[in-house]
Amino acid sequence: MVLHQIPISGYDCVDYHGRDKSMVDRMQYPETDPRHHTIKLRNMLDEAADHAREDVGKIDDPRGQALFETSAEVLGGLSRALSDFEARNEPAWQDRQS
Repeated sequence: MVLHQIPISGYDCVDYHGRDKSMVDRMQYPETDPRHHTIKLRNMLDEAADHAREDVGKIDDPRGQALFETSAEVLGGLSRALSDFEARNEPAWQDRQS
């Protein structure tokens, strides 16, 4: 089955059933698999980081700008950690071999 990706405001993309892509990605894992949940959380963190970066330009106070930019960087780091867990990229997330 081929999924057609259609950009829609507020979502990265949706499948042909109108579900957002993160939902489709999550559906490949059972609810008991942590990746089912990390995908949703990662998308939420990415959205919050994007929002914080957008708000930097709306704030006049340099300390406030630094706070929002730092917040975006921290959220991005958490998102990368979740992505590494999903992909098993880091030694800590890989299965130990006997």
